[in-house]
Amino acid sequence: MPPSPGQALLVEAWETYEEYDYNANRLQRRFRRLQAAILLTGILVVFVVAVQSQVTLQLQPDAAKTLPAWLLPYLPPAATALHWIVFVLPLILSALIAAAHSFRPGDKWVVLRGSAEAVKRQIFRFRTGTGDYAPAAPGEPTPEHRLFVQLTAINERLKQSEVSKAGLARPPVAGRAASGDDRLGPLDAEQYLKLRVDDQLGFYGNRTVRFDRSISRATIAILAFGAIGALLAGWNSRGGFRWRRRSARP
Repeated sequence: MPPSPGQALLVEAWETYEEYDYNANRLQRRFRRLQAAILLTGILVVFVVAVQSQVTLQLQPDAAKTLPAWLLPYLPPAATALHWIVFVLPLILSALIAAAHSFRPGDKWVVLRGSAEAVKRQIFRFRTGTGDYAPAAPGEPTPEHRLFVQLTAINERLKQSEVSKAGLARPPVAGRAASGDDRLGPLDAEQYLKLRVDDQLGFYGNRTVRFDRSISRATIAILAFGAIGALLAGWNSRGGFRWRRRSARP
């Protein structure tokens, strides 16, 4: 039995949602990897510059030699290597920042995610027959026509955004229907709560727990690095620890 016009339109709407959803997730991963690369490269630049300054200091003729004697012959080649590393790393960092600014994966991810959720929202409204998709009076546009207009408007807005400059990849596997849902039939209030509301509550509940753990780990890391920084600031390579005191000024 061939599908009805409404079911055929829903099939197309679900395919559009899956395409937007897949590409939004893909751009989200790309954006986070790029941001992580920028952050780690910046930290590496600071670390290498600090090591280079110490190596340069040890190469001074009148400097106190605080390193083991067997390391001293390696200092000149190490200084040369660090010089080139310090030269190259800022170039890499600049290239990463330029790529993030030019390709804008974060902006495209947000736009695609918004478009995917907008399509999904119209699908569920159509299936529940509420709002603009209530049964039409004679002479008024049908719910199928209104859904087509809404999907077209979403697609047009997407074409006018940053996403239009990038091709969208087709999802490798079609999305799976929820248990007991064919994704095409009408929904009553109980089915809507189960398929739409419960799904969103579960998604954001899991995200909240995960973000809470991330915040806790980040807080512990900040405190740990702060303690390590305080210990290093008081370290005296000649005689153990020496805590610095501020000189009193009149």
